[in-house]
Amino acid sequence: MRRWNERTPRIWMTGTIVLVVLLSLVLNGCGGAGGTSLTGDTSGSAGDLAPPGAITGEATGLVKSMPAQEPIAGVTVSIGARSDVTGTDGRYNITNIAPLGVYTVLCSAPGWTTAGVPPAVQILEGPNVLDDMFMVADGNVPPPPPPPPSP
Repeated sequence: MRRWNERTPRIWMTGTIVLVVLLSLVLNGCGGAGGTSLTGDTSGSAGDLAPPGAITGEATGLVKSMPAQEPIAGVTVSIGARSDVTGTDGRYNITNIAPLGVYTVLCSAPGWTTAGVPPAVQILEGPNVLDDMFMVADGNVPPPPPPPPSP
């Protein structure tokens, strides 16, 4: 019986340390990429940053209208869990993309439909300039091509 009483303080202390560590991880958003941002910001310039020392990439580019080729403001461009909204010049800059690799690019904006976005992009370490992406105003989407003639 005495042996149990000698171990009780050690077990209690170990349990307390584990609880403090877990509580710290939860309150700090687990400290990793894709963790919970306490500010709720998931833009390309803040929130959900890659872990310290991680190798990251950055993607910049331009979103234009079709067929006018004018820049479109207010388009949300997303690569993985990172995103940015185009400015009045149609440009976006998504930072802290990790891990490096191949991603699908998504573009969305009210009143616009994606018309020319690469199916996948390779994000390398450092800056990456992506090809221009195109969108058409809703209502201006050309009809699909007719089916091929039957034999």
